[in-house]
Amino acid sequence: MITVSNWASYQTLSADISRIDLLVRSLVHDSRRKYSEEKGFKGLYISEGEIDELLSASLDTEQNSGNRSLDLEAAFSIPLQCKRLLHIQNRFDLSDFEINLLLICLVPELDLRYERYFAYLQDDITKKSPTVDLVLQILCPTFNQKLEARSFFHTDSRLFKYQFLIQMPDPARPNTPLLNRFLKISDRVISYLLGSDAPEYQISPYTTRITPTVTLDSLLLSDSLRIQVKGLMDTNIQVLVLQGVRGTGKQTLVKALCNQQELDVLVVDCRKIIEDKQADYRHIILLIFREALLNESAVYFKNFDSLLEEERSSERDFLIQMISDQQVSTFISLEREWELVHTSLKKPFLLLNLPLPDYNQRVELWKSCLKQALVGHDIVINHEELAGKFNFSFRQIHDAVRSAQSMTVIPGPNNRKISISDLYVACRNQSGRNLSKLAQKIEAKYQWKDIVLPLDQLSQLREICDRVTYGGLVYEKWGFDKKCAQGRGINVLFFGPSGTGKTMAAQVMASELELDLFKIDLSRVVSKYIGETEKNLSKIFNEAETSNSILFFDEADALFGKRSEVRDAHDRYANIEISYLLQRMEEYGGIVILATNLSNNMDSAFVRRLHFSIEFPFPDRDYRLQIWNRIWPENIPLSLNLDLNFMAEKVKVAGGNIHNIALTAAFYAAKNNGPITMENLIYATRREYQKIGKMLTEDDLGGVVN
Repeated sequence: MITVSNWASYQTLSADISRIDLLVRSLVHDSRRKYSEEKGFKGLYISEGEIDELLSASLDTEQNSGNRSLDLEAAFSIPLQCKRLLHIQNRFDLSDFEINLLLICLVPELDLRYERYFAYLQDDITKKSPTVDLVLQILCPTFNQKLEARSFFHTDSRLFKYQFLIQMPDPARPNTPLLNRFLKISDRVISYLLGSDAPEYQISPYTTRITPTVTLDSLLLSDSLRIQVKGLMDTNIQVLVLQGVRGTGKQTLVKALCNQQELDVLVVDCRKIIEDKQADYRHIILLIFREALLNESAVYFKNFDSLLEEERSSERDFLIQMISDQQVSTFISLEREWELVHTSLKKPFLLLNLPLPDYNQRVELWKSCLKQALVGHDIVINHEELAGKFNFSFRQIHDAVRSAQSMTVIPGPNNRKISISDLYVACRNQSGRNLSKLAQKIEAKYQWKDIVLPLDQLSQLREICDRVTYGGLVYEKWGFDKKCAQGRGINVLFFGPSGTGKTMAAQVMASELELDLFKIDLSRVVSKYIGETEKNLSKIFNEAETSNSILFFDEADALFGKRSEVRDAHDRYANIEISYLLQRMEEYGGIVILATNLSNNMDSAFVRRLHFSIEFPFPDRDYRLQIWNRIWPENIPLSLNLDLNFMAEKVKVAGGNIHNIALTAAFYAAKNNGPITMENLIYATRREYQKIGKMLTEDDLGGVVN
């Protein structure tokens, strides 16, 4: 049925259909003359009267009873009128024969009279669709021409490769010969010829079509990157690979480039295609390129990294070859490095690296995004500090500001204003979303007042925090990054006995900097299988790249013992694992903390490559007393006879054990509905000693044992 919306397209298309109408009618007349000379025509299903009625509908039968060769010559001399049909012929490089073949399959979809024509010509009322044999009869007057035309029906020919036409076997004959196969035109091609730009339904779950409006001038790019992009505009971009982490503006840049060329963008999610177990991958890719060619769109393949795994090599190679073969502007989005090695590519694959915005760009982005958000707010924002702490992409900064705004929207007339705390919460929400799958996120509850350490150790912890807070100023604005051979990351070693405050110190720094803290147990990361440890570490650091989090590697002894001489394959690969970790630590832009109980086992060459090495000593009597005094919550009831000096003197344990004793004593006191007493503390101490494998004797407590 022709709707009002595609009537104009149908009118121009009908002029091209007239040539097919002429050819079909000519063949009908030819068939009638042929069989009238015999004993009778076998057309038992479509009567001669019906055919006369069909033929007289628009053309006089006498005018079409002449020489068939003249009819063919007249039909082929009619030029194409439909612009969309001409576009298909030019973009897919189709011959006149293929265009006529397409039209023959189209006419029964637009006018049911042609089903009766085809049934009459094939002497079978059930054969309402054209067969290959019927098409050859219509378009090829000689046997030699029919033989030559068979090549147009190969499965790798353009019409069938791109699913313009589909060959359907006769259901009654499993091994149907080519001549008896029915031909069906694609619904998408019909709708396109009738003026519709709606995409093929089979690709809609994996694609989005965008008409870009963003301009290159509106993009915030570094000077060097802007020069590269302008250089690309002077070339005919055919394939451009954009490499950069999430949020670096790859898709936005593609939109700007396509807007400049007045092209729509067909965004394709590679991950969705390969994750759909029901999808025919190659068929979907072919339909995607058909859609791009039909609509003069560029194609943007996002999540291409999902095809880089070894088990996806066949899908990846097929897509690369398809990209190389098509005359379509194509863009590929990558997050990790990838070297394309292909010898049969027909056009160059250009590479453009999109780094995260530098410090100065981040400052400007924070200012720009917060300018509107803070209208009517009276808080002062340190943009430099935000830019220094959070190595964010363009999108992350934008999303963080929107997230902070959403926190202030409360039902009712009095929405509260954005606070600094809102911004930091929003920033942390942008970080480490996938890292939590690989590491344990630790809620930082401790402040400086909670930790007890010697003055020098506390000073070093504060120096680490200062490096994060003022890193942007020193490295970027003052230019110190040009003087540093290594990266800007801060690698720290915490060593000392268990329970001396290493994890607490990491929490204190996370609280001070308002950054997320992730704890990784290295004993679980290290694998006995060669290469698995590196894979596990790679996953962690890849996710941490944009997390802006503190990475706390516990149980570092599992990997960082002294590197021995290489005596066997295991020793060699153990050293490779250590070297790989050092490399990733130095490349990481945030804080990496390694915690170990056995510092004397650390390789000195390894320790020299760390920025800080902080010892957490076993607390002496004075430090234990400070711990006892700070361990209690503000509202907890304490007995007046509580002798914390006695506990610090006699109970020689680390801070972690003191915490456990205090907590256990609190439960004993709660059970008795009273304050914490010395009896509670002594009893809790006995339990703690039992847990760590020690006996609490009368001598230990100076005769005070209950």
